[in-house]
Amino acid sequence: MPEPLLWARITAAYLQLHRDGDVGAAHRLLVQAVHGGSEGGSERGPEGGSDDGPGGEPGGSAFMGMHEALYTTLFACCFGGRGDLWDAFDAVARRHAGGVSADLALYCSVFTDTAQQSRAVRIRIREQLSGSAPGRQDWFPPRLGLAAMQIDALDECRSRLRTALEHERGGGTLSSRLCCLLLLAVEARLSGSWKESSGYAREGLALAEEADYQLYAWALRCQLLLLAACRGDAATAQDMAKKIAAWAGPRRVGLATAAVLHARALLALSEGNYEEAYGLTSRAVPLGGPDPRVPYVAAMVMDLVEAAMRTGRTEEAKACAAAARRVGLDQVSPRMEMLTRAAEALAAGDGDQAGQVFADALADPGTSRWPFERARVQLCYGGWLRRARHLSDARTQLRAALDTFEGLGL
Repeated sequence: MPEPLLWARITAAYLQLHRDGDVGAAHRLLVQAVHGGSEGGSERGPEGGSDDGPGGEPGGSAFMGMHEALYTTLFACCFGGRGDLWDAFDAVARRHAGGVSADLALYCSVFTDTAQQSRAVRIRIREQLSGSAPGRQDWFPPRLGLAAMQIDALDECRSRLRTALEHERGGGTLSSRLCCLLLLAVEARLSGSWKESSGYAREGLALAEEADYQLYAWALRCQLLLLAACRGDAATAQDMAKKIAAWAGPRRVGLATAAVLHARALLALSEGNYEEAYGLTSRAVPLGGPDPRVPYVAAMVMDLVEAAMRTGRTEEAKACAAAARRVGLDQVSPRMEMLTRAAEALAAGDGDQAGQVFADALADPGTSRWPFERARVQLCYGGWLRRARHLSDARTQLRAALDTFEGLGL
């Protein structure tokens, strides 16, 4: 494809994505650009296509253009949150695997094969955070942070993201600033720093609205939505969920839709409305198992199993827990392993084996990095111990959960 046409398509797709939230249109345009053909043209894979890579000299305009097209496609997939988008990206990423920079290869591997590549990518993230080339430390972390978010490693990027944010506040690029704010809001929410998370999200939302970056604006609203749901602020959460769903649904922004389902399910579970919780979570989590490439969906496995067990859907609960293990959800991160084991323990009902599985879920002290979810597992474990008449152990788990919830301000 001629270089000017490539950059024109990247620009058009960027605007469709960020200004309009039209994930599908942006994705189609970018995939066509990466393939170098038109909508009706051939889309040859590794066996039938060229392995020459992006083309052009490394660092040249054509080379950078193809890298930008691939990265923007990845970004569209993240927000689209759909398997078909990821599958198309996987095909083009593999086609160009031999001709991209180490940085882009890192992004591609963690998103195209999250479960299998998680451990290796985590090591590479640490290496790149400690040894990035001079002059790159200010712009690189936001993109690296997207890879880290995929495998729950944002805490390792926190300091560098804050440094990058201060640089961007001093006159850097708008998109990098917004990306930093979004990632820091996600990290702070998951780590239990909810006031800090809200601050980052609100700063980013005001900036995104002023610049008419609607995709970021609604992504940041999702963080505020999930914070409200975790706090049990039903009125705020339901109002926000309704507005986000109305925007995201027609545009098929799957990440936002999943956030809405997750938030509503958390509220339903906290209110004891298990039938509603099952209906919400079953809409998000496929019968064949969650897609590890879609974090909000993956995080709902425990919710679905709990709701299924509470409504007498034992077989559905067991099938969901087994599917999570089968797709390798437990390999993504310690957090996902904890939630997968907790789902298996819940699916085991009141059987004796459930106790050991709950204990295994909580065995890694590192899961304290995700206090809200760890406390939810402790709450479920405490309930099982109480029903099994292990009252002293039950009090220990329930007290730990209560202390965490109170520390979070609940």
